[in-house]
Amino acid sequence: MVGQADRRRLRVHARRSPGRTPRGGLGHGLDRGMGLLEDSEELDPGARERVQSVFFTATFSVMGHLTKADGRVSKREIALAESVIARMELSPDMRRVAIRLFTEGKAEGFPLDDVLKQFRQECHRRRSLMRMFIEI
Repeated sequence: MVGQADRRRLRVHARRSPGRTPRGGLGHGLDRGMGLLEDSEELDPGARERVQSVFFTATFSVMGHLTKADGRVSKREIALAESVIARMELSPDMRRVAIRLFTEGKAEGFPLDDVLKQFRQECHRRRSLMRMFIEI
């Protein structure tokens, strides 16, 4: 799961620009996806930060979990994860966090149900975010 240092890093990026994270924060691509929320509802900065953090955590940890489902992670699956990171235009720090989350997702005993439950609770039926999560 996201550690304390990673949560602080996510909070710092969210505080720098309420409503939008800076280009090097969670990722410009994620910002664009989060912009879909603005059409349907306004989120206060704290709620936006929680949704972004949960979305980010679920995306990379579940991706890691799914790649390991057949017992091994292929080079093609690693390349796919790298392309998602590149499309999100993550900062070097957040790239390391994404890779760590991906690795945690591959671990034996990964709490998939808990991660997905938290994702569903924070997204509050926001179809655009759920669609983006599934498409990734």
